[in-house]
Amino acid sequence: MLDANKNLHDQEGALHQFLMDTGLSDSIDHMHANKPVPASHIQGSHQIDYILMTPGALDCVISCGMECFGGSVDSDHRGMFIDFDSVALFGDVTPNLTCRTTRVLTSHIPYYVRKYRRKLHEQLMQHNVYARVRRLKEETDGLSEDLIRRYEAIDRDITNACLAAKRALGKHCISPWSPHLLRCLGLQFYWSKIRSMVCSRKIVPSRLRDLALELNRIVNDDAKLSLAEIQKHWRYTKRQVKSYRKNALSLREDWLYERAQAAANAGKGKLASILKSLQHHEKTLKLFRKLRAVLNPTERAGLMSLWIPAPSESGQIVLLKMQKNG
Repeated sequence: MLDANKNLHDQEGALHQFLMDTGLSDSIDHMHANKPVPASHIQGSHQIDYILMTPGALDCVISCGMECFGGSVDSDHRGMFIDFDSVALFGDVTPNLTCRTTRVLTSHIPYYVRKYRRKLHEQLMQHNVYARVRRLKEETDGLSEDLIRRYEAIDRDITNACLAAKRALGKHCISPWSPHLLRCLGLQFYWSKIRSMVCSRKIVPSRLRDLALELNRIVNDDAKLSLAEIQKHWRYTKRQVKSYRKNALSLREDWLYERAQAAANAGKGKLASILKSLQHHEKTLKLFRKLRAVLNPTERAGLMSLWIPAPSESGQIVLLKMQKNG
């Protein structure tokens, strides 16, 4: 990937001459030759970032493109991605590197994501992971038993670092999922961005357009509203987010029930059964959380099982064990 600060279509520029000399091509220009390419810098009007490849590697590209500004990269440049046919490029299917844990923070709040990355970096530095990886890269000659053992040790340390960074954030950073809640969070971020742009007098129309498109919102002149009106919209979305956070568990329960019913009506019995099992499991977890708050209000550890008195067929009272994961 190259941040060239130049447009490759400028035939008199140094970048065009560089590509002619090396035989490299931009994968985005190759895959989307008949489509307009957006500006890759937030204040620019042309593409200045590229994924340059040799002709042989270019034949292995499945898809490539750009993200919206601020999508997954906190930068004034667009994030870029590329997917390869691993069999054609490497001669074999690439292994799944996320088998130990998904290693993804389930948060859509930029503050917590930044905090997580900072904590993760501290953990990796503490365990000297960066230097160990560099040494392995320099020393690798084949794949011996010793190298496999060292790779596995690094992988365990990375996994533990991810988990430690996630624990450092606390449970409050992970909101119960629901489409309504995510949309409200997006709208709150949208109006917050407009407010900051108006206050700083630095309006970026392309950024607002991208945010509006992500929310399926009609692109209009929201940035031309008065600061008081923008504040009103922001406060309203903030109240909505607060309300949805309180009701997110019940919203998810209703959503799972509707999905299960729709799957059953469509003849997808297996999917409906899975959704109903998931709904039952989450209800059980919710029940255990409430019971723990009543029975052990001062303890941080959760309940794992309960013994519930119930009448048997003979009329005697027996104790039934109810487990958290049951």
